[in-house]
Amino acid sequence: MIQRIQTLWLLLSAIVSIYLVKGPIMKFKAAGEEFYTIGFTGVALQNGDKIELLKSSVAIPVVIVLIAVISLITVFLFRAGQCNCKSYYRLKIKVYWSTVFIIFKA
Repeated sequence: MIQRIQTLWLLLSAIVSIYLVKGPIMKFKAAGEEFYTIGFTGVALQNGDKIELLKSSVAIPVVIVLIAVISLITVFLFRAGQCNCKSYYRLKIKVYWSTVFIIFKA
């Protein structure tokens, strides 16, 4: 049985990953008023109101969405008592290999 504190941490990770879809993940100051921003779509250069996408990324959105989905699946499967360990570990393995395939294919 999953513990309450584990449930809270899993819900927190799902909420934070959903928040990362909307806002920037990291921001680095460049020369002057320029900022390099790592966001959901990739790396961008922000100069005032102008934003220029430098490098798009498939891996960042995939990982962020998978974190939220796996966290919520884990909470609700264990909470309902429907999860046996074998099916849960099979799901984790499938998600892992799918992620690896998507990242290295792109």
